[in-house]
Amino acid sequence: MARGFSTTSRIDRRLILGGLASLAFSGATAAPPRTISHQGDGRTPFANRGRLTLRSGIAYGAETPQQAHNIRIFPQRDINNPLIRIELRPGERRSNESATRERVEVRSDHSGRNGSERWYSGAFWIGDFVPDSVFNIIMQWHSDAASSRIGPWLRFSLPTGRVGQVTIAHRGTDTQGHDRPLTGVTLDLPTQTWHRFVVQARTGVTDGLLRVWIDGRRVIDWSGGPLGDFLPSGNRRASMGFMKFGFYRWALRPDREPVRSTALLWFANMEEGTNLSSRIHDPLPLPRIPAVD
Repeated sequence: MARGFSTTSRIDRRLILGGLASLAFSGATAAPPRTISHQGDGRTPFANRGRLTLRSGIAYGAETPQQAHNIRIFPQRDINNPLIRIELRPGERRSNESATRERVEVRSDHSGRNGSERWYSGAFWIGDFVPDSVFNIIMQWHSDAASSRIGPWLRFSLPTGRVGQVTIAHRGTDTQGHDRPLTGVTLDLPTQTWHRFVVQARTGVTDGLLRVWIDGRRVIDWSGGPLGDFLPSGNRRASMGFMKFGFYRWALRPDREPVRSTALLWFANMEEGTNLSSRIHDPLPLPRIPAVD
């Protein structure tokens, strides 16, 4: 079942301007204990300076507290299509991260231009844990401009305290900095099983376009108005930007107590390009989840 919403009725404005301000990307990373650039063996930790090349030849880097369990890469028959395991435990933060942020994410090196159309496809598997943070994000799309004061222009997140649901929300800011609030849909998606996604996006001030398919079913078909960010900040240009996947959360629960849940997710078949429409009805095969020590 899908439930639509807008921030005027479902999301507290204070959360958008306060808690979501923490969605800003921090470019600096701590020096890793080791650096790897191969496609993984299921055991070697994926460090902050490692590079993972996925389908379409795009490299991805890591943003992680660098614990051995945070990101594990399991090779598949297609070397550019590995299985990626994400685990984030309470209190785990990068050394340069704010005390209120916890993240284990894989970030694309590709930064798109505003006005261009971009496709993204893949699959996610969510463990049977209760997301207890103020926000719990599994995928996000960011402009390179410091518009992240408001947050990503597209995000997939887990509603607080609810198991088996995913919220897909999007927003935009025009050239004057006027924001279109988050709107989107909440879906019932069982945990501990694969869910495929396809995203078609074009950022624009007046002609933004967003279509999202989950498991072959279109759940968002939106166009018109701002999608993305168009107000430059300092020397940062406004752009379509990049996508990240993994797990990112505020370190506090709604009652302001520290989070207690351990997040576990898997990602597979992650790719991006100029046209991935064939993945809607002809997706890549899904891998088996391996046993993990």
